[in-house]
Formats: sequence, C-alpha cells, structure tokens
Amino acid sequence: MPSNPPGRQRDRAFVRPLLVLAGLLAGIACAEAAGILLDIAPLSAHLRPTAQQGLPCVRPDADSGYAFVPSRCGANSLGFIDREPAPTRAAGEVRIVALGDSVTHQKYYTDFLEAILSSRLGVPVDVWNTGAPGLSTPEEVGLLRSRGTELDPDVVLLQFSPNDFSNTPVFFEYQGQVWLGENSGGEFAGVSRPLYRYSSLYRTWVHARVAWRGGGGGGPLGRVDAVRSALADLYHLTEARGVPALVVRFPHLHPPSELPPELATVSARMTTLARDAGLAVIDLSREFERVGWDAVRLGRTDEAWGRLDRILADEWDEAALRGCFAAHAPTHFGVGRSAHIADDTIHPNFYGHMVAAVAIADALTARRAKYFPGGRDR
Repeated sequence: MPSNPPGRQRDRAFVRPLLVLAGLLAGIACAEAAGILLDIAPLSAHLRPTAQQGLPCVRPDADSGYAFVPSRCGANSLGFIDREPAPTRAAGEVRIVALGDSVTHQKYYTDFLEAILSSRLGVPVDVWNTGAPGLSTPEEVGLLRSRGTELDPDVVLLQFSPNDFSNTPVFFEYQGQVWLGENSGGEFAGVSRPLYRYSSLYRTWVHARVAWRGGGGGGPLGRVDAVRSALADLYHLTEARGVPALVVRFPHLHPPSELPPELATVSARMTTLARDAGLAVIDLSREFERVGWDAVRLGRTDEAWGRLDRILADEWDEAALRGCFAAHAPTHFGVGRSAHIADDTIHPNFYGHMVAAVAIADALTARRAKYFPGGRDR
C-alpha cells in the first residue's frame, strides 16, 4: 500500500493544531455566550446601575469600601439611598442609624420601624438607612467610625446577615478603572478593565479569586476575626458617645435543621461574638419560626400577597404599620409586586421585613428607659 506523500503529511501536521485551536476557541465562545445569557458574572453582582448618564453612582471609600455618590442615582445629599434629611432636628426627635447590607438597603424594615416607633413613642422618629449591598460588619462599622459625628445617632442598629462572615466582593468602575469595594477602598490591582467589562469568564475568575482570598480564607466563616474586631470597635465607638447599639440578626430563611452544619453555626456564632463584645442582640430566628419560614421567604407568589392581607387584617392592628404598608404597596406590589425583593434564602420578603420591624420595635420599647431616655443634650 503506498505511503502518504510528504506534502500531505505536512498538511496534516499543520491542520491538526488549527483544529485543536478552533475547537478551543469555539468552546470559549460557547462558554462566554452561556455566561452572558445566564448572567453568571454580572459587571457588578450587587450594584445596578453603577453609572447614570455617564456619571458614576458609587465611589471608593477608605472606611466602608465604597459609597454612593451624594445626590446622584437615587442617593440623598449624605450619599445614602434614603429620603433627604431635614436640615434641622424636630423637637424631641429620636434618630436611629441603621447599618447594614442589601437587606437594610431594601429600606422596608427601616421604614416600617420608623412608622411604628413614631406611633408608639408619640415623638418624631427618624431612621437613617445607611445600608449598601455587599457590605459586611467591618465596612459598616467603618462607616460609623468615619461619619459618627455627622450622623449623630441616638440609637445604632447593626443588621447582620448570614453571609457577613464571608467575603462578598463589590466591583464598580470609577474614573476609568475597576475598583473593589472592600474595607481598604483601594483600586484592585491586576484587573484588566476591557476584559472585566466584556468577558464573562474573566469576571467569573476575578469574582471567585476575590471571594475566597479575603479575611483569613474563604468559606462561610472566612472573616470571623475581622467581624469580631469590628464588633469590639462598635461597642467602644457607641460607648464613647453614650449611645446604645444593638445587633439585629437576620438568619438563613430555613429551619436550622435543614441547613448544612457549616451554615447552621454561622448565625449562632454571630450572637456569641456580639454578646462577647458587650452588645445586645435581637435574634429574628424565633419570630421567623413563629410565623413560618415559608412565609418570610416567599417573595413572588399570590399566596404571600394574600398572607400579607390576612396579617394586616387579623394580627397587626397598628394603624401606623397599615399606613406604612399602604404607602409602599402600590410601588412594590403593583406591577411585578415584590420585584424589588430578592428571592433567596438571605433576603426576607415584604412580610419578613414587617415581622422584623415589629420585633425590633418590641425590643426597643420594652426597654424604653435605656433606648429612649429623653432629654439627651443635642
């Protein structure tokens, strides 16, 4: 049988690498297309939009990692996603500063709490919502450390989510560079802006690398030491100002018996750390268990909507709470109803926020002399 001519052998030797390269490129292209279609690694996993009319919505911050640009993209003049504060305090006004992540950022439990306490105390209560997606305890306490005098709280609430022990990276573009919102607030070196903007695979790699490198390792308890230190700072900061502080623990929205062992210990660890630091803790696990875990994590169903109607009619008779619900309902439960609430095991639904607000209000008013002594010098 005749052997292959030398020219044909050379052609095959040349074609095979090209076929391998073409297959590799096709695989990358398919993976990129799948990543884009499924939105596996969005430009920012937490911040949308990151820019408006060509101007950035957020900026780096040395204390809290990042901050909203004041008076832009829905932020007030203080750089918080909240209504514009009054230029001066009303007579007898109580100011509560709520520190937190995306749960607080949603603004539901803080608005409900403001309405309930104003009704119960008979004085103006202003809850300042400083929450921002992706922050965790060190960044939240960093914000209070740098802006405590400006905020001038009478009570400080620190909202804790189960993922606050892990590293949740928040990326954004600012002045032509990709930044990472962490406690350092600095530029994240080594990130290619064009690749980060246009390649889903590159973003996936960057997000994974950052999520598992920070705070003494990755995993659900990767930042325990950083959180422990931040809680101690919170205690000393508020003690120095003569202001009470409470940790509000939002649990995983599942019965503890259904959680993997490593997650079941997370919330309990936070309670222990907070109490070790001398801080009071409001644990919402009991309240969520009382009303039913399904009730607080159903975000987009008619069943949840109907449950809200029944609860308002039968269980809670506070006019302030019903009025606050009525003010929010047309916006957030009209078209798409609870589209503004994430449907996962971290973020409670609208009803869950109402349960949380009532539990916080009950805890605060039960010790009114401690939290609302009145007559404090301004």
